[in-house]
Amino acid sequence: MPLWTRLYLILVPLFLVAGCSSYDYVGTVLDPPNELESFTLDTGEGTLALGDLEGKYTLLFFGYTFCPDICPATLFEMKQVIEVLGPQAEQVQVVFVSVDPARDSPEQLAAYVSNFDPNFIGATAIDGDDLDMVLAQFGATYFIEEGENPNGGYLVTHTGSIFVIDPDLRWRALFRESMTAEEISRDLRQLMRDF
Repeated sequence: MPLWTRLYLILVPLFLVAGCSSYDYVGTVLDPPNELESFTLDTGEGTLALGDLEGKYTLLFFGYTFCPDICPATLFEMKQVIEVLGPQAEQVQVVFVSVDPARDSPEQLAAYVSNFDPNFIGATAIDGDDLDMVLAQFGATYFIEEGENPNGGYLVTHTGSIFVIDPDLRWRALFRESMTAEEISRDLRQLMRDF
C-alpha cells in the first residue's frame, strides 16, 4: 500500500474524531483567563478570602436578599446545577455576594442562601470600597433605583451574570442569566475536562 494511502487512512479518522469531540460552550470562556486580585468579603462565619476558594470551581453571583426576581431564581438554578452535577458538585462552590450591605448583614445572607443549599456561601463587603473592587474585577455593576416605594425600601439594579472562578483563582467563564441549569452543568463539566 502506498505511503499516501496509509497516511490518509490514519489521518482522516483522527480528524473526524477530533471534529466530533469539539464542544461549543453556551457561556463565554475566557482563554486565557483573567487573573484576580486578592479580596476579602464578610460572611456569617467570619471572612471569605479569594484564596479560600482555591481548588474548586466557584460560581459567583452578585445580588441582594430583597431582590424580587432574578436573585432567588438564580440561586434556585444554582441549586439545580449542584443536583445535576451529582458527585462532581464536590468540585463546585456557590458564592452569593450582596450589593446591598446596608440591608444585608453577613448573618442575614447566611440564612438566606441556606434556604437554597446549606453549602452556599453568602457574603458582602461591609466596606463599600471593598465591594466596588470585587465588582470591578468582573466588570459587574449595580445602582440603587431612585423613587418612592410604599414600604420605604428600594430596589437595586445589578449585573445578573454568573462568574466562574477556576480552581487556580482566575476568572475563567461567564454564564448569562438566560442559561438553564442543564446548560450551566454541561459547560461546567466541559470546563473541568478542558482546564
